[in-house]
Amino acid sequence: MTQTFPEVLVSRQQRLLSYIVSFFGDVNAAWDVLQATNRGLLEKREGFQIGTSFLNWALSTLRGVSVRATGFGDTTGVIDERFET
Repeated sequence: MTQTFPEVLVSRQQRLLSYIVSFFGDVNAAWDVLQATNRGLLEKREGFQIGTSFLNWALSTLRGVSVRATGFGDTTGVIDERFET
C-alpha cells in the first residue's frame, strides 16, 4: 500500500529531528526548526512525488529553513548520506 504525504511526513519526523539536532546541537532549537520545516514541507507538498526519496526532498527544504532560522551561511554539502533513505 502506498503511503499518503501526511503518513510519510509523520513517519520521518524522528529522522528529521535527529538530523537537525546533529546540526544545531540544541534540542530546543531543533524543535523550532523542525516545526518551521514541517510548515514549509506542507506548503510545498505538491512538489513531492510519492515513491521518491522523501528525505532528500525534505532536507533540501530544511537547508533553506536552517539558514533562515540561524543566520548561518550556506549549508550545502552538510547532508549526511545516512539520512537519504
